[in-house]
Formats: sequence, C-alpha cells, structure tokens
Amino acid sequence: MDTVMFLNNVQLTYVGVKRDFTDFLEDSREAALDIFKNIIKVIDDHQLNIYNLTSIGADNANVNFGEYHSVFKLLKDRLPHILKGNSYAHVLHNGVKG
Repeated sequence: MDTVMFLNNVQLTYVGVKRDFTDFLEDSREAALDIFKNIIKVIDDHQLNIYNLTSIGADNANVNFGEYHSVFKLLKDRLPHILKGNSYAHVLHNGVKG
C-alpha cells in the first residue's frame, strides 16, 4: 500500500498575508473521511480555531471536491461559510506550461 503525504499549510490573514507551515503527515488512507480527520487533527494539535478557516485549497480530485462525499463537503457541513480554494501547485503549473 502506498503512503500519501499531506502538506498542511495555514494562511493567517488577520495579521496580514502570512503563510505558515503547520504539519506534514503520512497516511496510506486516501478516503475523504480520513483526510478530513487529519485536517481536524492538525487544526486541533496547533490549537487553531476551525471556525476561522475560510477556504480549502487542493487539487480537483473527486475525493477533495466531489459533490456528495468529499473533504470539501465534510468541511462545508461543519463550516457553511467555507469556500473552495485553488491548489498553489496547480496554479503555478498552469501558469508556466506552454
């Protein structure tokens, strides 16, 4: 079974735009619920207020942004105000490809 690494990054906008690395996880489970639980764990471990989370950025894989059972849907159920963000890696890739 492959292990997938998740980079968790937080952008703190209440002090201006600042990006801060919070955690790097290895997890062989790629289901939406497992990813959601990892996000909640990182937020709790760093004593961040989940209700200040305004958006989630990820690639457009179904597990992340699918309509019925995705990481975004699980977060949206808890945080109705949350918005879909972009993956910085995909934005960079699309900006430089020929």
